[in-house]
Amino acid sequence: MSKKKSRVWTFFDDVEREPTKVKCNQCQGIISRGGQGRKANTTSMTNHIKYKHNELMPQLAGSIKSSSNEVHLSSRSQSQPEPFSPTPVPSTSARGEVYIQQTIQDSVMVQWSLQDSRSREISVAIGEMIALDNQPLSIVENSGFISLMKKLKPKYVLPSRKYLSENIIPNIYEKTKTEIRYGVLRATALSVTTDLWTNTNNKESFLSFTAHWLDNDMKFRHAVLQMKHFPMSYDAHNIKVCLEEIPASWDISAAKIHAVVRDNGRNIAKAIDKSIFKAVPCFIHTMQLAIHDALKIDYVAQILQKSRHIVTHFNHSAPAQQKLSAIQKELNLPLHLLVQDISTRWNSSYYMMFRLLEQKRSVSLYVTENTVNFENLSTEEWKLLEKCITLLKPFEEVTKIISSSCCSISEVIPHLKY
Repeated sequence: MSKKKSRVWTFFDDVEREPTKVKCNQCQGIISRGGQGRKANTTSMTNHIKYKHNELMPQLAGSIKSSSNEVHLSSRSQSQPEPFSPTPVPSTSARGEVYIQQTIQDSVMVQWSLQDSRSREISVAIGEMIALDNQPLSIVENSGFISLMKKLKPKYVLPSRKYLSENIIPNIYEKTKTEIRYGVLRATALSVTTDLWTNTNNKESFLSFTAHWLDNDMKFRHAVLQMKHFPMSYDAHNIKVCLEEIPASWDISAAKIHAVVRDNGRNIAKAIDKSIFKAVPCFIHTMQLAIHDALKIDYVAQILQKSRHIVTHFNHSAPAQQKLSAIQKELNLPLHLLVQDISTRWNSSYYMMFRLLEQKRSVSLYVTENTVNFENLSTEEWKLLEKCITLLKPFEEVTKIISSSCCSISEVIPHLKY
């Protein structure tokens, strides 16, 4: 049979002095036919049209099966079998649809454009990962991440930071905001939690505004509607104005917000009292203030002060910490570092006392074997420390439960009542 009978030759020409190769008259690419004479076939030519010029495939439908089969049947009629060739053979379904296995070369070389639906899907997934995990946009420039994506999807081209920030992240933001707005507007009532805080890295202040509601299926929902930059002074008037602006930007009526939960700071308490909202003090913050005052009792405060000196000695001295670790191994104690407390957080003082009591034997042995610049706790003080931990443990458990983002008033009331 003449090779010119295949319809695929419509798109190819012979290459002079290269009988095993042909040239595509669409892109001028040189294609190998896998052999010469009877060993040559049109499969690679069909693959080229399939993956490089897919819009021309309809013109080949109906002719690929007969032409390729004739070539292989002709070769198989010989006494010797045809040598194995890695070039894939097209197959045809019962409906006449042509399926051609992709070659390794095409799989590696042909990359998706950024607008390809498959590429777009992966880019959106990367954008969501950045948002959910609070990752920097520069992650797409990290060599490890680039290597990972090449392994997972060789055809996928990682977008630049600019492309993500201008095309992917804004779309994710708008989609998420639309979904949240839909849920908030359908809710019959909203509760709001708010707080003022300062970023420790850039010292910029922000006011948070988080909505909580039940949807039509009685499922609890919550979303941060805004983390508003707050460069003004923390006076009640500025806080009041800021709080009243946020619901209006979401088309939320003040009547729908039945309570705003806030801490016990005088400025924010005064701001909400003068606003259109009803204020509810934070249960956890109120409990923490009560415990913080209890820790100011003379003998308790004295034990806390001595405990801080002990912890500071080890946290500020690498040799001291190394010696303490060696003693911990010798006594088969947990290899834990001592915990430094923060005066404004009572539970950090609880964790400091708890860890110190755990390491009582190692600390006491260290003191007897080394010259120290602090006074160790006495026998009575160690006993009192243990009693303080026993007393504070239920409050620590309640704090962890109530601090959950899914906690509601139904969990507060039993702890407060009983």
